[in-house]
Amino acid sequence: MTRTAFRHKIFLFIFAVAVTLLTIEISLRAAGAVYITIRDHDNKLRLSKLDSYRILCIGESTTYLEEDNNYPLYLSEILNSSGLKKTFTVINQGLPGVSTDFIVSNINSWIDQYQPDLVIVMMGINDDILITHDQKPENPAFAFLKNARLYKLALWISLSAKKRLLKDGFQYSSLGGESLSGDLASKELSTFRDQVFEQINKTDPEYRKMLKTALLLEGSEKYQPLAEEIYKTLLSGTEDPKIRKWLYKKIGELLRAQKKYTEFVGLMRDISRDYWGYDWIDPVCSNEAGLKQVESVLQGLIKSRENSSPFYELLALCYDRAGSPDQADECRKKSKTALLQAIHPTTQKNYLKLIQVLSEKNITPIFVQYPARSIEPLKKILHPAENSNRLILIDNEKIFKDAIAQEGYKEYFIDLFAGDFGHCTKKGNRLLAQNIASQLLPHIKTAP
Repeated sequence: MTRTAFRHKIFLFIFAVAVTLLTIEISLRAAGAVYITIRDHDNKLRLSKLDSYRILCIGESTTYLEEDNNYPLYLSEILNSSGLKKTFTVINQGLPGVSTDFIVSNINSWIDQYQPDLVIVMMGINDDILITHDQKPENPAFAFLKNARLYKLALWISLSAKKRLLKDGFQYSSLGGESLSGDLASKELSTFRDQVFEQINKTDPEYRKMLKTALLLEGSEKYQPLAEEIYKTLLSGTEDPKIRKWLYKKIGELLRAQKKYTEFVGLMRDISRDYWGYDWIDPVCSNEAGLKQVESVLQGLIKSRENSSPFYELLALCYDRAGSPDQADECRKKSKTALLQAIHPTTQKNYLKLIQVLSEKNITPIFVQYPARSIEPLKKILHPAENSNRLILIDNEKIFKDAIAQEGYKEYFIDLFAGDFGHCTKKGNRLLAQNIASQLLPHIKTAP
């Protein structure tokens, strides 16, 4: 065989592979387009048949939460039983883990899809986590690759295969991982877990075996102390920052499960705020030694973090439990000041962009502040907007703080991931929906 003939065959092979991959990509995109077209047609048909007043709710997990527990669901019930001669369709477009960049980049397509009469906005809490101030634009070639259906299919197959690997290792689901199939909007949430999974797969078999043992043991109350010790041993056996971050999380969960709250507080500097919870506050802050430990940890975090507001809020809760209301009030004042100073520029930029989009489409925006949080940061974000004094803002601070003072945080929040608020319980989401409805109904009554 001549060298020319061999090169010709290689060229034909590469060409055939390229054509095959292109055909698959086109087929996947065509199938996706057909599915989206059918879905959008069904949504529009359903909405048009209802002849309803349509409200689109946009935000993150605090809007989405769960199928049977979210404020848009309760808002729909309240509005439809209000006695107005209108039928209301409230659309929940909350997406867990997304930034305001994602929301604003999709608002036009959502408006085209749902044709809302007004839009309720509660967003921004994820920007500090997901967006850095010095974020660099993504390489266009890599961005194109990531958006290819073939790439996503290959990624899904790869992750599915990995779940079945490592007989002496552990199941991927133990990390709470999610596959990145399709166009999961919440992929930002799972990126870190995917990275941890990749890094753990690179460790030696003995390390993975110990991980599997700890994961099995932690499910039994009897063996949780042993699982804790194994995780601590694993922590000392790796310098990988992603694995260490995950291990601190696992140790923290075990310490809280065993009610070792004082030890948990000692590790709080190393555990992401999302996983702190608040069950430690009562037992630790009710005694002087525990209060001093919490003060030490939180004051250190206040000095070292750009946004100190959540730490002031948690310190205020601790002072409340310790019976020091004056110190708690002082912390809350400092929290408000810190919150005003820590507004992310991307958050403000995207709020103003959203106002422009909705104004061009003649759609009324309703801006909702998060439960229990001061309305002042939201006012500051919206202040540069044209006619900002005419914008409709809904304040949820007093109504939530009054309710919490009567019944406690646990009645209204599942967690305290943001420091001054968290994901709402059913009771919390109902209160949120009632407050929004009470301020929304007068506007709807006067709307043409």
